[in-house]
Amino acid sequence: MTTIAPQYSPEEVDEAGRTLVLAGYADPDKPSEISETERLHAVNVVSQWRVSHARPLDTFRNNLRRRVGSSGIVAQRLKRLPSIVSKLERLPGIRLSRMQDIGGCRAIVTSADDAFNLAGDLTAEIRTCNEELRVIDRLSAFQRVTAQVEELRDRRVRIAVLELNLDTESVRGFGYHANDLDMAAETYRTMEEQYRGNPRVDVVLISTDSLSALRQAYPNYFADIREFRRIVREIISGQ
Repeated sequence: MTTIAPQYSPEEVDEAGRTLVLAGYADPDKPSEISETERLHAVNVVSQWRVSHARPLDTFRNNLRRRVGSSGIVAQRLKRLPSIVSKLERLPGIRLSRMQDIGGCRAIVTSADDAFNLAGDLTAEIRTCNEELRVIDRLSAFQRVTAQVEELRDRRVRIAVLELNLDTESVRGFGYHANDLDMAAETYRTMEEQYRGNPRVDVVLISTDSLSALRQAYPNYFADIREFRRIVREIISGQ
């Protein structure tokens, strides 16, 4: 299956969702001031965003199929557009870009024992992935770093040297103006030498102007991921 990358920002997806609610997409008899052109554009935005979930969903389905075997049933689905709009109407506070059930997989096995065994296999795989990729560390660290960069930007800093310490779960930032690149580079070199050979401390030199580019390239990293981290921690700890 071909990977389809999202073409619209989370803000554009959220706006499209609001447009479809106002347009009465789930209720054609609802009066609306939304033009047909606006409605069709919103449908295109939401449809493209929804289909971008298909490739990762297909990968997970194949993994699940391999584990279930020929005796079980595995199915996947992308949420129907009327269902998406109906949920936005029922839950006005929800943002479409944060909706968690756009895609899903379901496995039907022949016994309760098979279900528990499958859950155990998936839990073990998540634990292994976390050990190899340091998922929790990286997600937490990225948000701390972006928070530090945004704080520096508020002070009109344009160049920053950041020290991320995974042991203390802390970030230190040293800010410089645009014409102080030599000073920033010297700080960067000194700190790199200081922590050379320590994989638990990362030092980076960045332009704070690049934060907007990071937001466009990796928009999901800037979402509130506390709930996701909590769920992964529960799985890893066996709770």
